Amino acid sequence: MRAGLWLVAVLGYVVQTKTLSHVYNVSYETQQQRPTQQDVLYLLFVHLSSWILVAPLTQLCSRVKDRLEGRSGSWAFSAVAVGAELLGADNDGRSRPNRTLASHFRQLVQITTLSLLLVIAGYTFFVALGLSPAVDVAIMHGTSMFEIVSLLLVVMGLAPGKKLGRSFAFMLIVLTGIFIVSYTKGTCDLLAGKLSVNEATGELDDPFLFDRLKGALTCGLGALTIGPFFVLWNKWSAASPNESTTSIRPFLTHAERSCISNIEISQLGIANLLIVGPMLFLASAGRPFAQNSTLSSSAFMLLSVFAGHLPMIWAMVHLSDRVSLQFTSTCFVGFIVFTALADCIFDSAHVVVTRWEVIGYLLISVAGLLLGRHHLAKAYSRDA
Repeated sequence: MRAGLWLVAVLGYVVQTKTLSHVYNVSYETQQQRPTQQDVLYLLFVHLSSWILVAPLTQLCSRVKDRLEGRSGSWAFSAVAVGAELLGADNDGRSRPNRTLASHFRQLVQITTLSLLLVIAGYTFFVALGLSPAVDVAIMHGTSMFEIVSLLLVVMGLAPGKKLGRSFAFMLIVLTGIFIVSYTKGTCDLLAGKLSVNEATGELDDPFLFDRLKGALTCGLGALTIGPFFVLWNKWSAASPNESTTSIRPFLTHAERSCISNIEISQLGIANLLIVGPMLFLASAGRPFAQNSTLSSSAFMLLSVFAGHLPMIWAMVHLSDRVSLQFTSTCFVGFIVFTALADCIFDSAHVVVTRWEVIGYLLISVAGLLLGRHHLAKAYSRDA
């Protein structure tokens, strides 16, 4: 089950990234321009607002699973527990605090903060996809998220203190592989005919060099907000192992926490809609809502949202709940490897891979598998 969720998250990212890159290429193949702010906000609005569907999707999967196993719906009893928890009722003999105006305001601030972090990360990601190829964006995006999440989980004391040296060694191998891949990618692009050599100077001539640099810098810096998001989500979410009697959600069972955390994800979707919606309205003021008809009407948009982004978020939420945030962070390594693999499969005519690039991807893959196994073992020992 855990391996299946991990694959759903990684493949969802690949589908999202490749389809959006294709939409950009088709929309602007005959125009000497880049995606406008309105286009980026449109993509951001569509993708982030889909988080509203996470809780209904989880409920649907739970009902289907329970029906196949001949059991009554587990979400039916969880819904009662959620209602009692939110209203401060005492349905099981345990004392729960009443939800005061201050607690509601605190939750509103928490949801708004998390949503703003997501908006920053999403906006920079969609901007970068309009400037750089999908593989380049995946490398920078995945590396930035993997580094900041792994660092903050340890610094904030959210990662188990056992065998940190082994985790650090695996992370170094992963980063070494990423360095090798990034260093040799220019050679691969040259052999594939994407770059040329200036005969006068003997240097590489890349007409999109500054776009690539801007895309990498924008995407890398924006993805750093995912680190604080992971930390704050672990602290504020119902899935957090917080048993303090002063907590807004004390003494919840795992089923109750899982149910409420999925609802909180859908609440984030609503907050994303309320934040990005006015921004999109202001950006499109005085112009048609969808300035680029090809971008807005492409069927690939539906594929990106419902076969890419939504399954990715759903799987990562359940991985964080069932295993650990550390194990979920290995998905970022998978983003890099599987996006490159998809590029080789679906664009093989324009891809040339050198020996050192293969070695780099092998290092990333092997070290990523060992790191994921290590985090799984720690999660099992914690549960035991």
